[in-house]
Amino acid sequence: SATGYLLVPYLVQNKLPDYLAEKTRAYFTFGRISFNPYNFKLVVRDISAESMADGQPQDRFLTIDDLRINLDFLSLLRGELTSSELRLERAKMQIVRNQDKSYNISFLLDNQNLSDRSEIIDFAELPFLFSFNNISIAESRVIIDDALSGKQHVIKDIELALPVISNFPYETDSYIHPRFSAVINGSPVSLTGEALIGSAAQPNRQTQLSVDLNDIEIPLYFDYLPLTLPVDINEGTANGVLHLTFSPQEKQGSRFKIRFNLEATDLEMESRDQKMSLSMPAARFEGSLEPFTRVLDFKSILLREPKMITEPAEDATISETLASLAPLALRPSPDDKLYKVIPPISVNLLIAEGGGISISGTGKKNSLLRWDNIQLSVKNFTN
Repeated sequence: SATGYLLVPYLVQNKLPDYLAEKTRAYFTFGRISFNPYNFKLVVRDISAESMADGQPQDRFLTIDDLRINLDFLSLLRGELTSSELRLERAKMQIVRNQDKSYNISFLLDNQNLSDRSEIIDFAELPFLFSFNNISIAESRVIIDDALSGKQHVIKDIELALPVISNFPYETDSYIHPRFSAVINGSPVSLTGEALIGSAAQPNRQTQLSVDLNDIEIPLYFDYLPLTLPVDINEGTANGVLHLTFSPQEKQGSRFKIRFNLEATDLEMESRDQKMSLSMPAARFEGSLEPFTRVLDFKSILLREPKMITEPAEDATISETLASLAPLALRPSPDDKLYKVIPPISVNLLIAEGGGISISGTGKKNSLLRWDNIQLSVKNFTN
């Protein structure tokens, strides 16, 4: 007992920082540490994490006031890392978006030691079995400083509860109900959830959080998507629902998925060179996005009265515009530099009703050619 009381804090304080630095390229420091060898409760206070350059700590991006873990002794004897409860209080993360759209924590998502980006959450491939149960985060906040737009986004009063994150079947006595709440840029957001825990004989465990979106200004958040598209959204309001799902039994990179069913109104899109635009009064999108593999799968896209305006085809600039949009229809080969920029896109069904195309004259004010009442249907498309 005395050995565990002294040894565990020593290992956390002196050995864990170097291990985490090697794996994450971030330097962690720990304040007060206590370990109770009778109930296997580990308490770590005053945690901080800093980015590293040339092997030296640089800018602090994360602080945690209090971390508590209830470990399972019998599982430790079997070589498994399991906890019946993990609680994190008063965490603060500072995220900076630079002018080149990189982030101060990009190194966490671009580890050169990983052969595939999806390995970031490839829990099944870790060299040990683990199961963290009854995870909760309280009184926390995330601040995003956007140097590109000059804006600051504040997510405060974060309260998060997840029943389990695990790479093997493990059952504890009881589970908390998944939930999330926060105040985002002054607006309260609350997510409800459900969980299918599973048992040793039924490993299909899943956690799902759902959130309703009401009158969300699309341009404000479009540029923060974890993928790059050769178009900008200048106007539009979104309403609908998002389902955030974590399924540990899924294949590598597909365990975290965002399912969406959204309706957009007064939508205006434009190519990056401003030579082609698309507007419509209403549209509906249903599908899913895998943030870590960037796979974008549309179950259906319904467009009402879409209007496209473009410049004459003989204009050299419009050829460049079409060339920039072409990868959306045919993804480049893996050796092309655009391969990692353009996401895999599939569309099960696309329907456009009452559409129109105009080839504009000077300044897009006079139409040289125009087609109205266009009906379009596309099935089983993939790029």
